[in-house]
Amino acid sequence: MQLKTIIYTTSRSFWIKELFENIYKVIGRAKAVTVHDFEVEYFTLPKNVPTVTRSNGGVYIDWDWFEKTLHRKENNAVCLHITRRERAKIGMKHPTPGKSLGGVFNKDNIDQLFQFVVIADGPKAFERLFLHELSHGFAFWKRAIDYTHTWDYVIKQIAGIFYTYDFSRWDVLMFKIKQLRERIDYLIAKSEKLHAPLDVSFMNRVTQPFGVRDPIKYPRTGHHVGTDFGAPVGENCYAVADGYVTKVIENDPVLGNATYFKYKWEGKYYTARYLHQSRLGKLGSKKRGDYVGVTGNTGLSTGPHLHFDISRGDFNLNGLNGQNFETKFIDPMSLEYEGVKK
Repeated sequence: MQLKTIIYTTSRSFWIKELFENIYKVIGRAKAVTVHDFEVEYFTLPKNVPTVTRSNGGVYIDWDWFEKTLHRKENNAVCLHITRRERAKIGMKHPTPGKSLGGVFNKDNIDQLFQFVVIADGPKAFERLFLHELSHGFAFWKRAIDYTHTWDYVIKQIAGIFYTYDFSRWDVLMFKIKQLRERIDYLIAKSEKLHAPLDVSFMNRVTQPFGVRDPIKYPRTGHHVGTDFGAPVGENCYAVADGYVTKVIENDPVLGNATYFKYKWEGKYYTARYLHQSRLGKLGSKKRGDYVGVTGNTGLSTGPHLHFDISRGDFNLNGLNGQNFETKFIDPMSLEYEGVKK
């Protein structure tokens, strides 16, 4: 397991970096752990740091603020070091009355990213509390019983606990977990239907289906490569899945106003075109069901409608003809859309 840590500190004291050599040695006692040099960034606390009061009575930093403000970069551990005076200013406190809060970690986002706060004014306190919080992280990562408090408060030798951690099979397990998650994400995406490009009430109003042969009107492919849906001017068009509007064309003599939308579905990339629009979609990322323009009657159009086509990968007509156009284009009506009955 590779430990890559960034420390955001409000202190410019020289001892912060002087402690690292010993801390590296202690962490290195854990089996199969590689410690990368800590990255340090000096940080000035804003006037108002948001906090959250837990049911146990403790007051802690808001972890949403922590994640948005203190970026992880390439690290899998993110530490914020503040002074005890700053702790009081923020309003953080231990859940047990009379006890002083020396550190806290985010239990809700600990899978492979460990976020924690160390509250210390001097080198000895910083080293002990840093190792204390990091030990919590190691225990959670290993899904093991957490003996951090026993080693720190009873045995009074927090450095010794690192001899007990063994990450020999960590990389293999993390790789398997990653594979399983990717498979789950794929199956979830596969089980979902696409969002209809128009309101479902228009999806069965097909005025010209996919594949109609007309070499004169469609000289490159010889066929209609999309589906025309009869819809009045002014109906919203929708993103069929999460993706990006990559290109818009305005006032083309044939296409009219056209929005190009690229998305990933079942592990493959596709590009959908919305043609003859009265208003274009806006460039940038879109979520499934987001607005991507408005139906119209622009370009070479015989009446208000939406031409909707789907090509595999990026849109292009290179090398296509009347015999092979179906290798590039998909019949939009062969797919399943949420709320649309076939």
